Amino acid sequence: MIISASGIGVKRGDATILQSVDFVARPGELVGLIGPNGAGKSTLLEVIAGLRKPELGEVFYDGKLASSVPRRSLARRLAYLKQDAAVDWPLSVEKVVALGRLPYSGLFAARDRRADDKAIRAAMETAGIAHFAERNVQTLSGGERARVLLARALAVEAETLLADEPVDALDPLHQLNVMELLRSTRDRGTGIVVVLHDLTLASRFCDRLVLLDRGRVAAEGAPEDVLTDEIIAQCYGVRALTGIHAGGRFIVPWQKASQQLHDLKTDRLVPPLVANGHGRIVPINAAQQRRTLDS
Repeated sequence: MIISASGIGVKRGDATILQSVDFVARPGELVGLIGPNGAGKSTLLEVIAGLRKPELGEVFYDGKLASSVPRRSLARRLAYLKQDAAVDWPLSVEKVVALGRLPYSGLFAARDRRADDKAIRAAMETAGIAHFAERNVQTLSGGERARVLLARALAVEAETLLADEPVDALDPLHQLNVMELLRSTRDRGTGIVVVLHDLTLASRFCDRLVLLDRGRVAAEGAPEDVLTDEIIAQCYGVRALTGIHAGGRFIVPWQKASQQLHDLKTDRLVPPLVANGHGRIVPINAAQQRRTLDS
């Protein structure tokens, strides 16, 4: 399913949250929605999920106006993972994941129990939570609950998955696991839009990035075109330490953009730095003379 949004504008009281935003998500593509806090990322995700009607602009699903698509049909085609979603009932992990199959049930709908069971088991295996399927979800850690909710979204088996900061509560290992999971899900043809704050994960795993800043699209394109030193400094207000390792780029926020870095021993200005992919830090003018930072 192709999701497109045109001229989206959203206000909250007197505050403008989104202004003239165009957006598209395609099958088999992993799109990272990035930007500083308050840029409008979660709001845009709610709009394209059909959960919030914008004051201006329209959303289309495969060229059809969002308001014309039946809600039950949309619920089967689009899965949404909310940021900081809570589980208020003492359900088992398996039953929480099974909630992802609700779009396939109904008073007059024929229920395929075998298909449901298969989807639930596959989602739990994929999210790495099958070994505690019988546990009360309220006894889990925040990171474990986050993986349960991701499994619930996967159980929908939707054409498009919208995930709002799915790695926010996870340790580094499980962050990588989730991003690899999203990439493998994309490889099966699912369109994925994921809100991220970690710029290294965004650069390594996403096919395309959309950077929001103050409610507008500040940059869009391949990660290397969006996450430039100039754009990072302008939109995030920081200067970053960047490097390449094993063919992937990493980005570490290093100092405020307004600050100049001094050597603490000599009080001399230090030139901008990059990493060379082997754990060593070198001046950027030396790194720029090399075709790759891995050599």
